[in-house]
Amino acid sequence: MVSIVVAVILVAILIIFLITFQVRRNEAAIVYTFSRAGEVITTPGLRFKLPYPIQKEVKYDLRTRIYEGRFTQSNTKDGHTLIVNVAAGWAIKDPRRYQEKVGSVADAEKKLGDLVSSAANSKVNSHVLADFVSADPGHKYVDVEREIHEAVRADAREQFGLDVSFLCITQLELPEGVTKDVFDRIREERAKEANRIRAEGDREAAKIRAEGDRQASEERAKAEAKARTIEGEGDKLAAEHFGVFKEDPELANFLRDLQALSRLRERQTIILDTRSRPYWLLDPDAKIPGAEAPQKAPADKPKSGEK
Repeated sequence: MVSIVVAVILVAILIIFLITFQVRRNEAAIVYTFSRAGEVITTPGLRFKLPYPIQKEVKYDLRTRIYEGRFTQSNTKDGHTLIVNVAAGWAIKDPRRYQEKVGSVADAEKKLGDLVSSAANSKVNSHVLADFVSADPGHKYVDVEREIHEAVRADAREQFGLDVSFLCITQLELPEGVTKDVFDRIREERAKEANRIRAEGDREAAKIRAEGDRQASEERAKAEAKARTIEGEGDKLAAEHFGVFKEDPELANFLRDLQALSRLRERQTIILDTRSRPYWLLDPDAKIPGAEAPQKAPADKPKSGEK
């Protein structure tokens, strides 16, 4: 009895194995009925089919693979030789076309390599060497990569059902005989760029200096005009006050001399004639306006009996 149960279970497992298959999340599948392809299945899960040889499923891995290209020698538009190596990321986009035109990963990479080599050679031929190797930061290296990628992606999808998600130039080499000429030209380009930058700097410096001189002249003119205005106002006010001194010129001169004398610096040794102003005030016989001259004390009379 046990052997019968085991046999039934084994038969059931075998039948399930023959009539079902599983599609994983990163896979696609096509069920062929007597070699006629059915719909492409991309939804993951358990699927049913008729047992072989009536129906057969073929699964395709949809994950991205990396194609490491081979070195390709090409000539630039200006006659220089370049050795280019290109890498690309590809995945199966159309399983039906992939099965019809390719069939295996090895064949897919071989056909993709032919497309990459052809596109790289074509695009390199349409560019000059300076687009790849130059001191100028505006070179077209990235543009060349994009052009090769666009050409390869369109052909790979149309011809083989492949999607080339990215492509880049991994190596770029020059033949030994060309290297010295390239470096000399790079040095020349850098020297020209340095001279251009220095000339621009000199022009900007001259503009800045000229603008600074102009602003300084304007500020000086404004300051001088303002100083003249203030000086005029001061003279006007001084003239109003000086009118008071006309009533007593001698007193006015005395006050001005006092003011000048007070402005003398300390610890100075000055040898001057007391007859000059304002140093006449130091003369013990100086006559001060409005003040009486000091009287000399009368001499004592001799006492009687004294001679």
